[in-house]
Amino acid sequence: MILSAVHDGQWKHASTPDEIESLLHELVYRADPRHPSDVVLADTPFDDASVDYPAQLFRVSANPEAGMAALLWFLNSADAELWVSYNPQPPLEDPWLASDVDTARYHDRFTAIPLSQAHTALKQFVTSGGQRPANVQWVTGDYYGRITQALTPASPVHAA
Repeated sequence: MILSAVHDGQWKHASTPDEIESLLHELVYRADPRHPSDVVLADTPFDDASVDYPAQLFRVSANPEAGMAALLWFLNSADAELWVSYNPQPPLEDPWLASDVDTARYHDRFTAIPLSQAHTALKQFVTSGGQRPANVQWVTGDYYGRITQALTPASPVHAA
């Protein structure tokens, strides 16, 4: 499988373990919080000109200065739910994690998780072949990083 990701506005590709680790590190620790990165696994390098879309899509928005990131994962299907990372103890200050550059929308601060947890989640995404990472709590959300699941003290949150 080849890992493809948008970073700094351009598609980058990685296939060896060292290349993959380097790209994952860039996506989390050298990110611009105003520009989320789409991450996909496919048999061939993926970019904007690709015809076939992968089965799953993973989006990461990281703010290295704030030490936080937010994640979005979904199946590439019309009726699939979108899942956002969930932090029951979010940062007090909003880390301003962009969810969509075209609409200037930002993730809910309850979706912000530590950078190390986001990095581990990206590794799990790759090693599992694109499955939703198990090291993160997930709730249903929308493409813009908002939580859509009604949360109460007794609400279940989901591991992968």
